Amino acid sequence: MGFDIVEVRIGRTKHISEVLVVVYGPEGVGIDDCVRISKTIHPRLQLCEELDNVVLKVSSPGLDRIFKSRREYDIFKKKGIKVLLYDANTWLGGILEGVTDDTLLLGIGDESRKIDLSRIKKVKLDDTQEVIK
Repeated sequence: MGFDIVEVRIGRTKHISEVLVVVYGPEGVGIDDCVRISKTIHPRLQLCEELDNVVLKVSSPGLDRIFKSRREYDIFKKKGIKVLLYDANTWLGGILEGVTDDTLLLGIGDESRKIDLSRIKKVKLDDTQEVIK
């Protein structure tokens, strides 16, 4: 459907299975997209015997999503991010240019900065970085 699945979470109570699907599209994710995705996924979830009374929620990642998996570095390449390092008190902002096995490449203005992944405490989306030049 042209979207990346960023996250899937399943929560269960006694008689309800709640499934959260977070999706990302290069052109963004609107309400109509969420409805279309939901109509595609929900019938398939209802066929899963392990899930009772499925409630499906589909959403976009949000403007300030905190990265929860390494895969998100590829999904959000060329997007604005902020990085918090273990040895720093402030966030470092820029454009996510890429990631290798052990290094994040962050575009800051006209420069690229390499950051060792082991130094990173937290990364989050920040679309304000996309307008700062």
